[in-house]
Amino acid sequence: MAWDTDPAVLGPDAVRLLERSGNALLDSLFGPVARPLGPNDLALWHVMCGAAPPQSAEQTALLAFARALQVVLEGQARSAKEVLAPHLSEIEALHRRTSDQAREAEAVLRQRRQQLASQHAAMTSVLQGAEDSQLFPAHVLNCELAVRELHAARALPQRPPDEWPSSLKDLLAVQMAKLGIGPHDGERFRRLAAALTSGFTRGWVNRLNDARQAFATARQDHVNTVIAGSRNEVEAAEQQLVRLRQAIIRIDEDLRACRDTLLALESASESIRPVLRPAAFTTWSASLDALALLALKAGRLPQFHMRLACAQRSIGRLVHFTHIENLDTIRRHGILPVPELEQRGIKPRVNDPERFDFRLDAVSMSIEFPNYQLFFRFRNQQGTSERDWCIIDVCPSVLWTSECVFSAENAATASEARREDDLRRGVDGFSRLFDDSGGTRHNVSRDQLGLPPSFPTNPQAEVQVLRGIRPDKIRAIYTVDTLRDLFRPRLDWSVWKAARERRLATPVEPPTLARPLSTGIEDDIPF
Repeated sequence: MAWDTDPAVLGPDAVRLLERSGNALLDSLFGPVARPLGPNDLALWHVMCGAAPPQSAEQTALLAFARALQVVLEGQARSAKEVLAPHLSEIEALHRRTSDQAREAEAVLRQRRQQLASQHAAMTSVLQGAEDSQLFPAHVLNCELAVRELHAARALPQRPPDEWPSSLKDLLAVQMAKLGIGPHDGERFRRLAAALTSGFTRGWVNRLNDARQAFATARQDHVNTVIAGSRNEVEAAEQQLVRLRQAIIRIDEDLRACRDTLLALESASESIRPVLRPAAFTTWSASLDALALLALKAGRLPQFHMRLACAQRSIGRLVHFTHIENLDTIRRHGILPVPELEQRGIKPRVNDPERFDFRLDAVSMSIEFPNYQLFFRFRNQQGTSERDWCIIDVCPSVLWTSECVFSAENAATASEARREDDLRRGVDGFSRLFDDSGGTRHNVSRDQLGLPPSFPTNPQAEVQVLRGIRPDKIRAIYTVDTLRDLFRPRLDWSVWKAARERRLATPVEPPTLARPLSTGIEDDIPF
């Protein structure tokens, strides 16, 4: 796949340079994006970074091309600055004016907010300081009278009829005559008396509610009267706030326009350098800036970055271990996630049925060397021997041609499970695999481990390839007879064993988890 960028945007000099190179020089920088790294890629990386002189005519031509392209970019930046220079003083003056207006508007806003707060505080004090007995004596008296009458009505069932109010006694006499009930009729008389006292009580409950409602209405009317004088001022202040906020928005837009214009005056290389140079890269050069710009124009900057990062580490392969029963399926379909295999009607032999990383849409790979700790554990759990398993060698181009999520330790650990996916992708996520710590819980360093640059620090570091790996990415399949070294512990196993023993010897409070998570180094591994 050739670099199909449009160099015309870089000027006629860049067009002529590309025409002379016939795009072959760009393709020679680590080749097309899907090609695995070759033995000369790391040397080419050092040449492009300025760390070593060119060793061949091709490297010399590519370096000269990149430097010439950088000269073109710098010339265009100078031309842009000269064109915009006459307007620079005007832009800076506008910047100062809008900044002053913003500060003045903010001061006015603060003053208005303080005035509003003072007015609201004054209204609150009116409500809180009002004495109901002085402001609403008649309504208070009506409520108190209704309460006393209600208490008296509720006490009637315990008093003889002779002590009832005259109105209630008259009503009792009328009902007794109407129903033909005498004072000595026992149960009938008691039921009639209870019904009359209950109705009498309900009437006083209604009177009390009416009195309270009238009191609340009077109090609200008084509040409205008190704050009526301040309401117009509050509304005017609110309208002024709206106008000021709109002015601030317009000023902010002017400020942004000024800043954008001022930033445009900077050189092209300085403006896009944060985009072209990921923080994970420790070495870079102006010549790589020029090539990264072409990658940006071609829409392949992430792939370009990942290839450079892999070249810097001399990454040679990805590996994946599986039971030999899965080989026929893998040869036909590739290494696919279990749900996709099941959709195709294929029932694979699964390494880890629990999958506490919950990444069912991905397959787990290791860089350069298998995760020997989990490999040993799965073989023991399934009661199998080394001859029942195989290790698949996958082209490292998967790292820059597929969507990958990187974990500096076992992906099922709590620290990795809590980390956002955006922090585990791209060159920055890839570079975490080679940090000194090897994760968040391990007191180790790469100097202690004595690892080659291509080995991740933690032996359980994972690359989770989303949607799996095609068959054409598989380069070799190893058994214990063809490459026994991959079935053994990694060369730094003793350091990790000592680190685990120190951690187990230190008492810690057991975490409370909704689900079990892998510890990262399994307790049943003897080495």
